[in-house]
Amino acid sequence: MRKKILYLLSACFFVTLTGIFSDIHLGDEILHFRLARTIFHSGFWPLFDPLNQSFDNQKLFYIDPMLWHTFLAFIWKLFFGVSKITAQIYQTAYLAVLVISVYIFSKKLYNDRTAVFTALLLITTPGILLLSVIFHTDMPAIALAALAVALISRENFLWAGIITGLCFLTKRTSLIFIPGFLVFLIYFLKGSLREKFFKSISFLLPAAIFCYLGQKHYSAVLGLLNSSINNSALLMHCPDINFYLKDMFDLKNNLLVLPAFLGISTIASFCLYLFCRAFSKKDLVLWTALGSFLMVYFIFFTKNISLRYSMILVPLLCLIAAKGIATLKSKIFRRVIIIISIIQFFSTLGFILIQRRVTKQERDVYTYIKSNTKPDSRFMCTRPDLQLYTGRKTIWNNYLSLKELPCLFWSANDAQIKIILDKYGIDYLLVEKDRIYNDSLQKHQLGWPKSFVGKIPGINCFELEFENNRISLWKIKK
Repeated sequence: MRKKILYLLSACFFVTLTGIFSDIHLGDEILHFRLARTIFHSGFWPLFDPLNQSFDNQKLFYIDPMLWHTFLAFIWKLFFGVSKITAQIYQTAYLAVLVISVYIFSKKLYNDRTAVFTALLLITTPGILLLSVIFHTDMPAIALAALAVALISRENFLWAGIITGLCFLTKRTSLIFIPGFLVFLIYFLKGSLREKFFKSISFLLPAAIFCYLGQKHYSAVLGLLNSSINNSALLMHCPDINFYLKDMFDLKNNLLVLPAFLGISTIASFCLYLFCRAFSKKDLVLWTALGSFLMVYFIFFTKNISLRYSMILVPLLCLIAAKGIATLKSKIFRRVIIIISIIQFFSTLGFILIQRRVTKQERDVYTYIKSNTKPDSRFMCTRPDLQLYTGRKTIWNNYLSLKELPCLFWSANDAQIKIILDKYGIDYLLVEKDRIYNDSLQKHQLGWPKSFVGKIPGINCFELEFENNRISLWKIKK
């Protein structure tokens, strides 16, 4: 069985290659990579992002923990400086930690056979693979949480508490893991009442200390942020901003993408678990932990239900699902699940290679911007790619940025549009054509409304500087 685990861990090699041969491009990974690079060059934690500035040079403060970024900067110091390859190996290492930790815990709770199938399902889950490639802190947090649970199962409570604390310093939303940690702690505590007390303290004390330090840093930076938020008066009356906010994180949307997130093999194995009634008393601890996570999750994320924040549930679901495979007597069905998992693994990596890339047309416009615009120019665009690949400042709608964005898009006349853009010091509009949407059906601020983009050529203050089939760059006449 150990050889099978080594084979599964060798899959991390393909995950690393996928990251190396793709581009830093998806979501917040650009922010995380740039933050680690800033720490590497400066040697300290920065307070704010210098390329995310808004009205009157207000700052976008870093309020989230920086442990992932600090470790990466330290590794860069050891191994020849800033490198995407090093960063990809570092990120994939957390996947290896996750697989090994879940294997140890599953073997302790059940047996080696179930543990191997758990590892197989976990390392071929599309959501896990995606977050093992892109530079988000969700994977490090879930890996450290799994390691803490594995240490609890081995009754190494002191180190479990330390790792739990590091988990909190990696991602602040890891606080929702607390009820699950307590469930496993209670289950694996053994000995007299006095021994259980001291074992509990050895786990809870270091976890609480790290949690306190992280929360203290968060509160201090949050105070600076609140004092910096743009409270300037609106230049004109705007439509109700809430009406134009599209909720991408509602429960319905997440349920629709859940099968793609978990994958066919995990869902099929979970159904086998229910159909074959592969229940045992030990399952109760898993279901209790699962229920506690869900309860806290829906309490804290009622308005922002994102599958990324529920990643802690995936190893538990894979373990429950693995029991469905392990109890199968038919080798044919087991082999079918294994084959589906392998196909799912490589197809997911292929999908990531396609999606995580900067196109030639995008590189062309970035090259043009670096050569033909001033370093302190400010661009209005929806994606942060421009910050990484050109070093230019960008602005869009956030708590520091364009409060008048609904006015700009839907109610301002030509003169008012110029006033709004001048207020925020915007020099260029970078219109990503794949982010243009039909706002006659639904209005939101997550892309460029078709009605606004259509009238740009007719507004005197705009001058087209560069265009291809992916992007158009409009200069604001001063």
